[in-house]
Amino acid sequence: MVTTVKVPDGRLKEYFDKFLSESVLTYVGLDIHSPEAKAHFSEFEEILKKFGYSNNEVILYYVTGATMNSFFEYTGDNAYQPDTLIVFLPGMKDITFKLATRGRWFDDVIASNLIKQNAVDCNCAPDFR
Repeated sequence: MVTTVKVPDGRLKEYFDKFLSESVLTYVGLDIHSPEAKAHFSEFEEILKKFGYSNNEVILYYVTGATMNSFFEYTGDNAYQPDTLIVFLPGMKDITFKLATRGRWFDDVIASNLIKQNAVDCNCAPDFR
């Protein structure tokens, strides 16, 4: 069974710290609420199991772009659209699955956004070196 859980506003730091330290698989802009998306949850669960996901229940945590912008102080061209969903899948570490589903590790998402935000703040080009 796939369950979607909004990260509680009062516990953002706790969850983000955990997602960072565990380098949780992350999807930016993934639709998890539409009937079409929910219709594929059982198929998604079977694919996860084929890739070695061992949790009994699949829990997809999520926040909105507005939450990310507020918490991490993203502005300008680096800000997410307010209604964009950022979805987290703890427990999946298979690199082939990550690449096949175009996921990113949360710590990589944050590092890239930090570089881009620094560029926004100084009005200069991002330096990804």
